[in-house]
Amino acid sequence: MEGHRHLEQAQIPTAPLVGWGTAKDLGSFVIFDDLTGYTPADKLIEQGADFESLLQAPPPNLPPGFIRSPSSRDLYLCHFMARAVNGPADLKLIDTGSR
Repeated sequence: MEGHRHLEQAQIPTAPLVGWGTAKDLGSFVIFDDLTGYTPADKLIEQGADFESLLQAPPPNLPPGFIRSPSSRDLYLCHFMARAVNGPADLKLIDTGSR
């Protein structure tokens, strides 16, 4: 939940968070609102989507030092859920561990 809060505070487009918790093994989890119509950006490219159309989407405003998590130091295309629309894609960052 804290990672999601960081995304919102930095005004980075993300999906609405509807639940979070800790599992029995003490790992944490988050549950996002329904993202029907969105697809991981890497899967869109595998399916033939134009990479340039994803690049034309408004870039997330990642502040300096945003990615500090020891388990996730890089952003990958699969961290972005994308919905193709007429014009630039609509992107939502869902990697709440990158903070």
